[in-house]
Amino acid sequence: MTAVMRAATSALAALLTTIALALAPSAADASEHKVEPRIVGGSQVGSIAEVPWQVLVWVESPDSQFRLYCGGSVVSPSRIATAAHCVVDDDGEVVPASWVTVYAGSTNWFGFKQVRDAAAVSPHPGYSTETYAYDAAVIELEEPLTLGPGVQPIELAETDPPVGAMLQVSGWGTTTAYHPEEDNPGDSPDDLMAVLVPLWDAEDCKDVYGIYFSELLHLCAGEAGKDSCQGDSGGPLVHHAAGGPRLVGIVSAGAGCAWPNLPGIYTRVTAVREFLLSAPAVGASAPPPPTPVPSQPPAPVEPWAADEDACAEDDSGCRRDGASPQVKVLKAACAGSTCRVEVSVTDAAPSSGIYRVSGTVHTSFKAKCGRRRAARKCAKTASRRMSVQRRSGGRYRLTARGLRRGTHEIRIIATDRAGNRSRAVAVTRKSR
Repeated sequence: MTAVMRAATSALAALLTTIALALAPSAADASEHKVEPRIVGGSQVGSIAEVPWQVLVWVESPDSQFRLYCGGSVVSPSRIATAAHCVVDDDGEVVPASWVTVYAGSTNWFGFKQVRDAAAVSPHPGYSTETYAYDAAVIELEEPLTLGPGVQPIELAETDPPVGAMLQVSGWGTTTAYHPEEDNPGDSPDDLMAVLVPLWDAEDCKDVYGIYFSELLHLCAGEAGKDSCQGDSGGPLVHHAAGGPRLVGIVSAGAGCAWPNLPGIYTRVTAVREFLLSAPAVGASAPPPPTPVPSQPPAPVEPWAADEDACAEDDSGCRRDGASPQVKVLKAACAGSTCRVEVSVTDAAPSSGIYRVSGTVHTSFKAKCGRRRAARKCAKTASRRMSVQRRSGGRYRLTARGLRRGTHEIRIIATDRAGNRSRAVAVTRKSR
């Protein structure tokens, strides 16, 4: 099974530091539950004053080919804490600060009171896309937030809460539980959601996630029906204790959402506290010419490539469109832990336009199983959703990173705006 990041959605990069590599077990010892960039089973937050540290982080390239949204936490009027994978693009590069906007002061997507551009972004230098180690980043704002009832910084925890403590996680992520081998069926809400989740014992988390969980760097929390989910990445995991609320975790990853015995993985704030407080933000870009500041963020988008304007003016084409899209694989290659596929997608006239293109990699591999002292080789499988970039001329590039080495079956499906789905196109590649 695949655990993936909980952003909505993109890829990441940065190398794991030497000490993190030394602490992690070998890949052969990893559990079959790999890690995915989420709120399920919660309720709508009544007022932003209940969680005034919560912000929305919007990342979008100038051509809109790369875009995602995440949560974040106010550390100071000028500094936001979020997940590293929220500010790293599909090629492993830190996104320019000019791509990042922070929205604060509201629980509703269309009611934000304050909008701030980023002056600089800085992922933790030890961040790893392979093991989700040090999945934390700092965003410095060009202009400080104005503090008030709806915007307040949160204290960073100096100690971890006890096992079993009920912790609050909040965000605008998808709201439906699903198994790791299924597609995420959820929609993103307009209103901020929150849920209480129990903190797990570190050894139990290690048994579930193997190399994707480090007791020194991670916390895990959740239960059947209650979890964070895609779109909640970077958001706050908060312990409401006698001394006041404390940020104890940052939403990072997990396998599926809210599935039994598959808790969410969170960056452990006590492990990155000094970085969040004092790390120099890098990558500042020259300020752009003055432009009007939007009063609200763009409407939520799904983590797949879509034609934006099809059927926007007149849905008669959608009603007439009875033909399914056609998918043709142009290139497919897997090397190391990465698979890339380029496809062309066509939709016969009258076309409603392509709504989305999605891809999944199912990997078969050999790994140790059973107790470590009596380990044996077993055949295992893992699945991972692919990131999608829409290119010119009906072409799409799909990428999956962090794969186990083995045999990869890649399945790609296109859906048009009338709801017609293509036949699944499958290709098989091996990596060693």
